[in-house]
Amino acid sequence: YRLSIPTRGSSEDLIRETNVSGERMAMFALVKAGYGSLAEIEAMDTPEFLDAIEFEQITADIQAHKSRNPDGGR
Repeated sequence: YRLSIPTRGSSEDLIRETNVSGERMAMFALVKAGYGSLAEIEAMDTPEFLDAIEFEQITADIQAHKSRNPDGGR
């Protein structure tokens, strides 16, 4: 894999190249977040898997927003 560090204000991805598929990366992220073992994640039904991924993304976006805007950004 290759990493790139984005310039200030850039939203480009930090990972430029990897041989791990996007689906596997998502599975590893759910394992890391405590949803279960890789085998348990692989056994999830598609709607359950997609809901977990969406929930994690929403949570991450909220945390990033709060970090950038400690006053709530309103």
